[in-house]
Amino acid sequence: MTLEASRDWIELWGKTGAKFMVYATVLIERHDTPRDPLTTRVHKGKGYSGRDLEWLLEWRKKTAGPDHLPVLMESRPMVAPELALRVVRRLHDDRFREEEFRLEIPGPFHTSFRCAEWLIRILPDCQGTKTWRQHFEDAKSADLIEEDVSPDDFARLLGQLVASGVLRV
Repeated sequence: MTLEASRDWIELWGKTGAKFMVYATVLIERHDTPRDPLTTRVHKGKGYSGRDLEWLLEWRKKTAGPDHLPVLMESRPMVAPELALRVVRRLHDDRFREEEFRLEIPGPFHTSFRCAEWLIRILPDCQGTKTWRQHFEDAKSADLIEEDVSPDDFARLLGQLVASGVLRV
């Protein structure tokens, strides 16, 4: 972009009272059969390329299909090697107690989100040897997850964890 073009943009933004600039990519795909739209917001992270966005679209289409839950339950997830866990401890009754757990992935989509303690107890065991169904059954028998968590709910969680980069299948 030339210096003159930059000045034109700055002048336009000043005239319109622009407060923020949002830089984003929108991926639109035509499809043959009607279906609900897929929307996802991600932050570009370390090592991002356009291929990552294409992969995410394919993954989201696959996990939006009617038969994806059994397939997810039989997959053998592996934890991403770059996964980091941040723990917040606060002082209560003269002791530091763990109160918040945050999973972080640097890229290709920078991800950081709070999670429940039971999830950080399951993730280290995701080494590609056990199915997600086995992880579910182990978590149930160890009383890590609530009684009302269904296999379908657990499968949907895997879909989200893979989309965010925490796990790979």
